[in-house]
Amino acid sequence: MAKGVNGGARAAPSKIGTAVLVLLLVVLLAAAGCGIWYAIATNGFTRFITLEYNGKELAQNARQVVLNHGENEFGIRNMNPFSGELTYTVEINPNAEENFNFTVDGNPAAFSRVGELTKYFGVEQGEGGFTVTVPQDYTMEWLLSQVYAGSEVEMPEEFEKDKDYFEMTVEFSDGTDIILLFNVSDKVASIEIDPPSIIF
Repeated sequence: MAKGVNGGARAAPSKIGTAVLVLLLVVLLAAAGCGIWYAIATNGFTRFITLEYNGKELAQNARQVVLNHGENEFGIRNMNPFSGELTYTVEINPNAEENFNFTVDGNPAAFSRVGELTKYFGVEQGEGGFTVTVPQDYTMEWLLSQVYAGSEVEMPEEFEKDKDYFEMTVEFSDGTDIILLFNVSDKVASIEIDPPSIIF
């Protein structure tokens, strides 16, 4: 009888040790999984800040981003736990790769040289992201007419509307720069009118 009791006493620590090992293994596997996910999410621990637009994460140097008339919301995701509080700036300029020529009061001009365009896009910054507002009556001719206010702007006869004419640079206080090349959709948001409210 005593021999049986001793055998049970020895078995209990063995079960406890096995449970501890299993628990440690689970923790290690979870940690490894988190490490792999973090490495993928940060592009091999090289990209800790990302922008999101329309529910999708944008590449570091994204192209063919299409903005709509009205408000366009961009989210900022910071995955660096040691970066502290980040500040940032948003700047919009012509994309020199998609330059075209036009005239101002009959004089030749180049789109790549019109200067910064940020103020014409109603950029509003917040802690978790920013919005870019495209006016409802936006066209490239309208934009250039705002830049050269009081002058007559004439667009080229053959103007392709679906190119990335704009370059948006988001610069963060930790030295990270994210550059987006974008254009504005031709589709204007429809305005719904409630018939009963119309008075003749």
